[in-house]
Amino acid sequence: MNHKLHWRDAGVVETSASSHAAMRPVPIHAVEPGDGFWRPRVDANRTAGIESFVRYLNREDQFAPFPAFAAHGDDHDHPDIRRGLEQLDRTFKGHNDHCLQHTWRASILTLMEACAFTLQSSDDSRVRRLLDETVAGIVAAHEHPDFLEAYYGDDFENSYQLATPGHLIQSAIAHHRTTGRREFLDCAANVAKSVLNTFQGREYAEHPCIEMALVELSRATGDEQFLTGARRFLEPLLKQPPIIGPDVGDNDDQRHFNRHVVRQTYLCAGGADYLAESADPAFAQHLDAIWRDMTTGKLHITGNLAVDRWLPERITSEPFDLSQGVFGVLQDHIIRGFEACESVGNGYWNWRMLAATGDAKYADLFERILYNGLLAHVSIDGGAFHYLSPLATDGDFPPRNTWGSPEANCCPPNILRMLASVPGYMFSTSRNAVWVHLYDQCTMNRRINDTTAVTLSIETRYPWDGDIAITVDVDEPATFDLNLRIPGWCVHAAAHVNGEPINEPVRCGAYLTLARRWSPQDRVTLNLSMPILAMRADPRAEHFRGKIALTRGPIVYCFEGADHEGCDVWDIRLPVSDPTASSHDSDQSNPPGQIPGPYHIAGEPPGFTAQFDDNLLAGVTVLTGKSAGKYAGPVKAIPYYAWSNRGPSPMRVWVPQANHHQ
Repeated sequence: MNHKLHWRDAGVVETSASSHAAMRPVPIHAVEPGDGFWRPRVDANRTAGIESFVRYLNREDQFAPFPAFAAHGDDHDHPDIRRGLEQLDRTFKGHNDHCLQHTWRASILTLMEACAFTLQSSDDSRVRRLLDETVAGIVAAHEHPDFLEAYYGDDFENSYQLATPGHLIQSAIAHHRTTGRREFLDCAANVAKSVLNTFQGREYAEHPCIEMALVELSRATGDEQFLTGARRFLEPLLKQPPIIGPDVGDNDDQRHFNRHVVRQTYLCAGGADYLAESADPAFAQHLDAIWRDMTTGKLHITGNLAVDRWLPERITSEPFDLSQGVFGVLQDHIIRGFEACESVGNGYWNWRMLAATGDAKYADLFERILYNGLLAHVSIDGGAFHYLSPLATDGDFPPRNTWGSPEANCCPPNILRMLASVPGYMFSTSRNAVWVHLYDQCTMNRRINDTTAVTLSIETRYPWDGDIAITVDVDEPATFDLNLRIPGWCVHAAAHVNGEPINEPVRCGAYLTLARRWSPQDRVTLNLSMPILAMRADPRAEHFRGKIALTRGPIVYCFEGADHEGCDVWDIRLPVSDPTASSHDSDQSNPPGQIPGPYHIAGEPPGFTAQFDDNLLAGVTVLTGKSAGKYAGPVKAIPYYAWSNRGPSPMRVWVPQANHHQ
């Protein structure tokens, strides 16, 4: 472990000293967002998202007993502390307005992680005060035996299968990397040691999270016992069949664990963390097989995992069984859709696989999740959240709210921490290279090999436009690689350096490596073509036969009733031209226009145009054209992530192709 790394230089996932990782992170504070796509969302996350969720937690008394411990931590018998502990007990029993009885108790911990990431971008006094006061209460509470018994229970029985200590550890690490203080980190390390002592020699972690946390704690402290403990808790991953969500186990609880969308993705994320530390071939092979099973037949076009018909938190057991949450939502009085926390978990898994391997396929799926599967769960103003988000609705889907799910309310703070950390996912470095994963208007300042200072300034309107200009600035000429991700969805890409076309082939679905001696103010330009594409599912997905979904760049589109007065969106049918991909360079290792999942280009919808509308949904590119068939009139498609921001309305992503049987 690298003990010389300054706490402020650590990334969201710190792989600088991970000898088997392909990349090192660039910390959040090293990326200054400009006037692009992500800055208003990160700002709204800070000003509206955190504050709205805090108001909800206060209304439900879910901060108790931490304010009392912060104020009177030295007096364990203080009446306010006793009242706080009583409130803690009532909250866990569901004696409040919206939060039903549930053993989940990590929302405040995840919220603190979001606050810590937020402060790495913006020194917001309200967020800092919330973080300082709550962390002080958490640390003081851990000195009180009655709190420990109430919060964790005997042998951690009240810890939601070790999710609570897992989130405590992750929150403490983020706090340390934001403030440099160690009291919360030391508190978390003590809890981690207690977990390892309690479950010494035993596999246990029905709700994975502790695995990621222990690996990162090992990175943060240099203590190898946490890495060893993580390896022990990861045994279930190596023992499961090499598929996503296997339906195996001796009882219903085991089967539910294996197929739970969040538990499975968190477990794989922990496995990817361990892979970066160990290069264990068993983990490499197993994680690759599970990922391929997911992307071959159990992944939606938005990057969400397919779920079964009985429980929206459970992964489908059958490949290409993709219909749930797509063609009907309130069937049998059961709400269908895809969980926000799964988007976070799948994003975490793919980011860690990218850091470990450098393979662009993981970056492609990470991007698709961010722009579609994740963003669809949060309102445009950043203050309300969906627990589930479907790909179709008759207009009867519940609106977003401040708490997400009435049981665990885990989704809002999970979204908050993910959005707060987005700047930390845009770039990486390696031994002699800078990697660009996500394109946005921003500036990155970082050193390569701890010696060469590099500033990258990106000018772009991505994801609405595929033109990207990158200015490379160095103090003096320096030789290193600039690795630029060419997305798999791109059907044609071109690159220039200082106005001259590059000699290397530009392959979609891979990183373009520009190896040269860079001079101050060198300028790289990328053009990523963004035609409007009609995507078709694998024919083995029988419910999708004869249907298409529109995409442009990384964005998946939908048709919403709010844009179609007098037209039922279920009557929309779109004609499709011949496949676009055939007109482009076919001599590529990665075919152009490929997106994660069992989807391929059906063609282009003739007559459709793309136009940016600054006054709609905080500024989006809309697609307009004409429907054919039963309704032969104008139609408008908006980004899927922006649906349900104008009141209840029918919506669908997949529509019948004209002249095909529905």
